[in-house]
Amino acid sequence: MAPPETHSATPARLAWLDAARGIGILLVVLGHILGGLRDAGLIERSGFGAHLFYAIYSFHMPLFFWLAGSLVDARLAKGSGRFLQATLIGVVWPYFLWGFLQSLANHLGSAYTNHQYPFDAQRLISFLWQPPAQFWFLYALFLLHLCALFSQRIPRSLCLGAASALSLAALWAWPESASILVWTAMPAWAYFAGCLLGNAPLWPGEAALRRAAPVLVPLLLLACGTVSILVQDHGDAPGLNLPILPATLAGVGAVILACRCWGQHLSWLQCLGQFSMSIYVLHVLIVAGTRIALVKLLHIEALWLILPSQLLLGIGVPLALAALARRWNINRLLGLG
Repeated sequence: MAPPETHSATPARLAWLDAARGIGILLVVLGHILGGLRDAGLIERSGFGAHLFYAIYSFHMPLFFWLAGSLVDARLAKGSGRFLQATLIGVVWPYFLWGFLQSLANHLGSAYTNHQYPFDAQRLISFLWQPPAQFWFLYALFLLHLCALFSQRIPRSLCLGAASALSLAALWAWPESASILVWTAMPAWAYFAGCLLGNAPLWPGEAALRRAAPVLVPLLLLACGTVSILVQDHGDAPGLNLPILPATLAGVGAVILACRCWGQHLSWLQCLGQFSMSIYVLHVLIVAGTRIALVKLLHIEALWLILPSQLLLGIGVPLALAALARRWNINRLLGLG
């Protein structure tokens, strides 16, 4: 969900990155669907749905921060001014535009949603330090882009070391009312790991990893799921505590390794990755609206119908709107990447 880039890397490299973004955005949408169904009382807080929810939340956002960081230095090489301009257009503008529109929609539909959403001038001003809902990612991404901009002359290995120490401290001491600065610090290690490793055409030992991938990827996913299940009761916010970190590393590693090996062959995932910003800013409105329409208005509570409908519309509608916006050349104006 990084801002659009003028790529100079090889098509194969971009293919795996787009495929990884595609997996990430699928997990984002599915995670929000499961969370909404759980809060609405349609799935239990234990069982397969809950286990899947915690497994997704253990790593899907660190994965996006890794991918966002992986092309930062290539973009910085084209000029700091261009980098900052792209960040303002591709990150800051969608944050304010869609944060405002989603907050307004949530407020107007509070009678039908799982939570109450106040909306007034004070709430709008608080966007400057208190991001609404899922838009915390864009706020944190902006701050990390600034860190990358001002630290571009520092070896990325040192940046990664400092970021990792900061992330560990934030994860260790994280309170439920943490500020956006703490939320930014927690995935900082993933962002700078992407900066350091993302540009490498071949990681050390990657040839061996590729050969072992058919076995290693399932094992990493199994490890991610197992750890997330074991520690899922550690706080109400999954993926935001130190005990979940092994699951985070396993999940991120599994997706990146799988996409480095096979992502160039998965064109449908690459398509999702290319439109990941559009899906990210729009999907919550769509999946929540779909659930409200089916459950509150049509009185349908069959999960086999609700969940696929939310997933299909939560992906399909943003794709269609983004395609139209690009055709009319208004995608940047609408903050759709």
